[in-house]
Amino acid sequence: KPRGRLPVPVNYSNLGVALLGFIVAQQLGGAYEATLVERLCDPLGLRDTRITLTADQQKRLAAPHTANGKPGHSWDLPAFAGAGALRSTANDLLKFLAANMANMGQPQSSVTDALLACHNTHTHTFAPAGRLQKLLSGLSRTGQTPAAYRQGMALGWAVGRLVSGETQIHWHHGATGAYRAFAGFTKSTGNGVVVLANTGLGLADALRNSTSTDALGFEVLERLNS
Repeated sequence: KPRGRLPVPVNYSNLGVALLGFIVAQQLGGAYEATLVERLCDPLGLRDTRITLTADQQKRLAAPHTANGKPGHSWDLPAFAGAGALRSTANDLLKFLAANMANMGQPQSSVTDALLACHNTHTHTFAPAGRLQKLLSGLSRTGQTPAAYRQGMALGWAVGRLVSGETQIHWHHGATGAYRAFAGFTKSTGNGVVVLANTGLGLADALRNSTSTDALGFEVLERLNS
């Protein structure tokens, strides 16, 4: 652990996703990245979604920063590839969201049925907030995710409703030491939003399990569907 750096709490759901990615790749007879490229990225034309970057992709990678804006370091997660090793672009992620909204007139692909099957809600519960999360919630509402957005979990997607109405949303977020990301969409209206940032997750953000990229993404979805 780097000296002087505060530890980020372990997210056990990420450990589960990492293990699942490894198992799926093994069952399909390949390494995680190669399997993902063959089964998902190539069919959807996601040319810039990779773990191992080419020289050109490395040159275009946004410079990493810590939560306080200082130069940071990209994380390499070989043992946790399924939980956050991928690098991507806004264009690729928008293509991915469009593929998830194939029922709204977007082009069909060979993976459309598999993507749509991931939208079904499997549980309507979330892990209860810990003591530190409750304390932070009491001290500040900044960055808190409204309960309406967290009504259930599908396969890889959180499922909820927009605060402004009854429109259902599917969304996912993530962060490493130097980057944050949010992607969300509304199937009924065909709107999708991607927010990327090249600054890392602060300790308070990790404890709240929410960041400014989440807030921006939700706000844009609210406005697009108002």
